[in-house]
Amino acid sequence: MLLQFLPNLKEPELRKDLIENGLRWKERFLLVFKYHGLSETITEAIKNLLTNTKSSTWKTKGYAGQDLPWSTEFAEFKKNYSHYDISFDPEMITRLEKMIAYCDSENIQVIITHLPLFDEATAMMTEKYRIDSLMHAFEKTYPVCHYWDYSKTSFSNDTNYFYDATRMNYRGADSISRTLARRIKEELIH
Repeated sequence: MLLQFLPNLKEPELRKDLIENGLRWKERFLLVFKYHGLSETITEAIKNLLTNTKSSTWKTKGYAGQDLPWSTEFAEFKKNYSHYDISFDPEMITRLEKMIAYCDSENIQVIITHLPLFDEATAMMTEKYRIDSLMHAFEKTYPVCHYWDYSKTSFSNDTNYFYDATRMNYRGADSISRTLARRIKEELIH
């Protein structure tokens, strides 16, 4: 987690975005506060940052697949909400399009994926069509842009692949990673 992002917090643009989008004062000045309760991760991240060494853990670029069981969070969410809205930040959409346009000018392939969600969560997304429409518009405008929608997969209704409605556990992450790797190889590597 932290190991993945800590070095990037030196980046002025990233710090600006993080601060503007809701970091509390503690998190601004003590960036590791966001990870309270993860003292081992925090200690290792700070040590790695100060000594300019790589992590000695089994994590890959900050990712550590975990085979977490299905939680009760989604059941609690459904008790209080019948749907959820997705907010669209026009500035972030503009930034995304600029990045895609730059990649197009350099002939750099861009793959935007909508990762798997638990079926009931997808059904509760009131504005998923807006995401799909926007991404398909980028595909039509920029030949290097590819939108791959995996929000519904063969395992989207199987809690063995998720630990909550929007996050996959190790089994789900491994499955979608293999699917993406195969598709990249078949469609984009000539």
